[in-house]
Amino acid sequence: MMMAQDVEMPGLSPDGDRAFLRGRLQQLLLVGGVVLLGLIYPFPLGGHLWSRVFDLAHAPLFFFMVLAAAGFVDPGFVGLSQQYGRLRAVRTLEIIWISGGCFLVGCLGEFLQAFSGRSPSAGDLIANGAGVASGSLWLCSRQVVGRRRVWSVIAVFGLLACVTIGPVFGIWGAIQQQIDFPMLASFERSSDLGAWHGQNARISRTADWANAGQYSLQVDLSPGRFSGANLIWPVRDWSDYDRLRWDMHNPATTPISVTVMIYDVPHMFQGYQPADRFHATVEIPPASLYELSIDLTDVATAPETRTMEMKKITAVELVVEDLPTSRILYLDNMRLVGDPVSE
Repeated sequence: MMMAQDVEMPGLSPDGDRAFLRGRLQQLLLVGGVVLLGLIYPFPLGGHLWSRVFDLAHAPLFFFMVLAAAGFVDPGFVGLSQQYGRLRAVRTLEIIWISGGCFLVGCLGEFLQAFSGRSPSAGDLIANGAGVASGSLWLCSRQVVGRRRVWSVIAVFGLLACVTIGPVFGIWGAIQQQIDFPMLASFERSSDLGAWHGQNARISRTADWANAGQYSLQVDLSPGRFSGANLIWPVRDWSDYDRLRWDMHNPATTPISVTVMIYDVPHMFQGYQPADRFHATVEIPPASLYELSIDLTDVATAPETRTMEMKKITAVELVVEDLPTSRILYLDNMRLVGDPVSE
């Protein structure tokens, strides 16, 4: 067998060669299976911070997965002792096969997430690919010397930095969000925007208007069936508070109707049914400050067939329906408060 001849384990019989080869391949499959399981398993860790931690882990995980795969084939090539035995020498062709296999594991993991209760992400796939590419560059750097090796290593760390700097800032923003709680959003820091998403709208920090501090969120609403701004990563536990308050400003000369919707984690398992959420529509008068005030008891009792889990709030959406022309809306000072009587 050609593969058995490539196994460099002096003193082994052909049966020993085959047993060694089977054991090494089983180890490789085990590592790949563990990585795949980590990609698709619905971990019971949610919220903004954990999401950013998982985002950060993608590229380094696949970087080390490429190195591990190369180490299984040729331990000495990645700096390990040759006493572990070499299946075959790692050259350019082997690097291509290793990289392709690792990237396929990443693609398969993202695909299977759709069936495991997690959400596939193009950003995660890009991070997986960047991790594979940086691992491949590292392996290639082992084949060259001098300046070429130096530049290859610089390229490795540069590529990893490009895909990890965003999650690092996201983790910092999530930590600041926890510190600021029960303030949900003040927009005094640019990192506040990491928890928000524009729906058929452009969102940005602005100093053009603010009711508390210097900045607010400017929402440039586009015409369409639905337009708005969504807090997709709130701090989840609202159980110790009585009311949601939110400052809004409509700079136009005509009023605008907005609908506020609040969801908890179990809502996704109810098929996102409209009757299984809180929603309220209010009219914001023109050229004035409007303070939205929502009793959280009403939020808890909003679902028709259950009580909302106030320790697992997962999203707050502000939506304008059937907007005929572009509009601007300012949002600021979104916070939870206790009993109004005791303030």
